[in-house]
Amino acid sequence: MPLKPSMVQQRFHPSQTPPEWFRQYALDMGWETNSGVTVNPDTAMRVTAALACIRIIADTEASLPFFTYRNLPDGGKDKARDHYLYPLLHDEANPEMSAFTWRRTMTAQVASRGNGLSEIEYDGAGRVKALWPLITDKVRMMRDKVSKKLYYLVTVPDGHEEPLPARNVLHIKWLSQNGLWAESPVQLAGESLGISLAAQEFMARFFSNDASPRGALETPNALSDKAYDRLKEDFIGEHGGLDKKHRFAILEEGLKFNPISLSPQDIMLLDLMRFGVEDVGRVWGISSDMLNLADKAATYASVEQFGIRFTTHTVRPWTVNWDQECNRTLLTKAERAEYFCEHDLNGLLRGDYAARTAGYNSGITTGWMTRNEARAFENMNPIEGLDEPLVQLNMTPDQQRAIMQPIYQDIFQRIARREQHDVESAEKRFKTDVADFAAWRGSFYADDHRRFVAMQLAPALKAHAALRQESLIGAEIDDLAEDLAGKYCEDALRGKPDLARVWIRQLSERSEA
Repeated sequence: MPLKPSMVQQRFHPSQTPPEWFRQYALDMGWETNSGVTVNPDTAMRVTAALACIRIIADTEASLPFFTYRNLPDGGKDKARDHYLYPLLHDEANPEMSAFTWRRTMTAQVASRGNGLSEIEYDGAGRVKALWPLITDKVRMMRDKVSKKLYYLVTVPDGHEEPLPARNVLHIKWLSQNGLWAESPVQLAGESLGISLAAQEFMARFFSNDASPRGALETPNALSDKAYDRLKEDFIGEHGGLDKKHRFAILEEGLKFNPISLSPQDIMLLDLMRFGVEDVGRVWGISSDMLNLADKAATYASVEQFGIRFTTHTVRPWTVNWDQECNRTLLTKAERAEYFCEHDLNGLLRGDYAARTAGYNSGITTGWMTRNEARAFENMNPIEGLDEPLVQLNMTPDQQRAIMQPIYQDIFQRIARREQHDVESAEKRFKTDVADFAAWRGSFYADDHRRFVAMQLAPALKAHAALRQESLIGAEIDDLAEDLAGKYCEDALRGKPDLARVWIRQLSERSEA
């Protein structure tokens, strides 16, 4: 039985009242900035860089395949097309909108307001029937004074508030101080957005009030009030605004026109607006190349790395956030033992056609990918008889090394490129802070880079095991990849020379073991 509003304690958390930014925006006030511009999620969208960031994140997340999977006994997974969540997350969230529209709406709310909420509609059997997005600005979070359970109060069109228990709300959050209600990225970046809005307004007024010729009128005689007003009205009426540029000015009574060129401050405004694009991009983790800000240092290879970085550091946190919230909220505890929701990021990691076919060929011939799996990646229908992996039997150790050598070589080239890029970036960032750089380097090789190396090695190790006709399960492959990655990073941290060549030989020689 839902609680009446009078029974719900009017506080955000047992130990704090709603944060100031929430009260301000709930009153539709926005946030005052030092630039003199009031910023709120709606005005922030007038900054094209902010609009582009929110659009890129929302479109990317919504366009990724979002599947409901079933765990298989052998450790694999299979699409659970017969589960009630599958069509809701993949095809149609409710009778009035597609899954893409719903997910894009939710993600845009999170990216602009910090919180995205949807009411969960259940059927008579307690299964999720539909997902209806709520307007974040019309929702307040509360905690019941007696039960301590969270509730949401939703302002409905007639103005009164309806309580919704937490189990009836899917809540996707941005950064949060308490894990319950997220901060608004617009509020946190209000000063930067305020500068961009102020610069845009200045430029708009600059062009709307521009007069050509531009400068000051000078006369040796004093003008009467009447003459002054007439001159001002006539001159601005004839030359004020872009539509009146390049008209002739007719001067009388000894008047002289002294033109004024753009000041250095006016020219610096262009640099400020460029900086504003970069600064806003930092908030949402969008690089300058994706915001169409030309960078002379960018090359085809670096743009490719930018795409990988965008997938790893920008898109993946959003998809993991979605995955875990949907699993936690939309599936029961019993269902989570068998089912889970997950985005498919393979589409963002695809290279060009030549690179893809080369990768498929390598995977198929070495046995870690089936031919139908390769066809599925290219959106092609399966063919009967192509579901079994190809295994080349009776290979000598030399033949095994010949097959694995180029694969390991390609892996370590990718590892080296990524490693060099991250280390060089850190060197620039820390500059003369030797101690801080040393601390970062130790953490990098012990954590982030070790996981990356393990992720790159695992598919090749699986193929290597197939060549040796070893039946290693996925967990054993992952453990082996983690162990080898740790040893590789230890060697890298000690600065051993020709590291990639040494490790290629060592991994190739494992075929004789």
